[in-house]
Amino acid sequence: MVAETAFEFDLVFALPQGADEGAVLDALHRAGCGDAAIGLGALGLVGVGLTRSGTDREAVVAAAAERILRELPEGTTLREV
Repeated sequence: MVAETAFEFDLVFALPQGADEGAVLDALHRAGCGDAAIGLGALGLVGVGLTRSGTDREAVVAAAAERILRELPEGTTLREV
């Protein structure tokens, strides 16, 4: 059995025009990102710094991105990992 590893990574999402910052923060909390470092400094973007555990880095990152995208406003896209 492979031991779990803690992976640190950042995800940057492009938000649809007019996305409400408060609603974005609420969505990130619902997505389980209460422990994340969140940045809303760039217009139309949100950065999420995470540490998540698992056995496969790509699977951990993909699962986190998918979970967050389900909660963020429609039209949000993953811009950078």
